[in-house]
Amino acid sequence: MYIDIWNESDDVARRVKVEKVFADQAQHFARAEKSVGHDEIYARITDAYAQEADAGQQKLRSVRTVTNHRGAVRVNWDVTNADGERVAAGFDCMTLSSDGRVNVGHQFAA
Repeated sequence: MYIDIWNESDDVARRVKVEKVFADQAQHFARAEKSVGHDEIYARITDAYAQEADAGQQKLRSVRTVTNHRGAVRVNWDVTNADGERVAAGFDCMTLSSDGRVNVGHQFAA
């Protein structure tokens, strides 16, 4: 469901997914950005969606099996354009809270 959040077109559904996937005070780091809590993480993902996916320009997808090891998760992803060509790639490393939601996430774009 983590990848689905970044491609979700419906604002309400995106918010529900953020709350389901991220712990209440989760932290998400991407480049120089730091988002803490549902409101900031939702705003970050909504902004990314508005810039790229909403215009039908790009789509994020998982490219390998998600790796889960003792409460740490790695998700490899890429971004494709409207023609299906890869325009970016990277991975997210996350630690999970005791309820299985993301507690801290770090995004590494190549």
